[in-house]
Amino acid sequence: MKLTNFTIGADNISIIPFDDTYLDIHNSYDFEEFSYNTFEQKLKLRWSMTREEWVKPIVRKEDEIMYVRFALVFEQINFFTVRERNENLPFSDDTCIEFIGFSSLDMRNNFDSFLMPTFIKETDDIIICFQSGQVLKINCKFVEFVELFD
Repeated sequence: MKLTNFTIGADNISIIPFDDTYLDIHNSYDFEEFSYNTFEQKLKLRWSMTREEWVKPIVRKEDEIMYVRFALVFEQINFFTVRERNENLPFSDDTCIEFIGFSSLDMRNNFDSFLMPTFIKETDDIIICFQSGQVLKINCKFVEFVELFD
């Protein structure tokens, strides 16, 4: 899997587009939704900036706030699975990432651990674990960071 225009931070809770902006998807962004198109083999995961007073908007130019919403778009998917959420946890935990990392093919049945970004291979799955225990595991040809505008 090739990350085309971003990396996953060494802290495993952030996305870093190639402009080197640090996007803390654990604390500063809420996961909104995913959509999967089986015919196109495309998965889109969408986040928006948390609407809490303590979250500072990212400003790239004077008075221009950016990265309010973004998506990760997975293309040419060859593996996608979802582990169910813990039904005893509140639904608000579905919006918060616990970690994002990578998982080797021999770890496909393991939903609770990950490899550090420095040890990944192109054949590895990406694993996204939410505070609710729900987990997404994806393998595809490439992933793109896309800024969204309303």
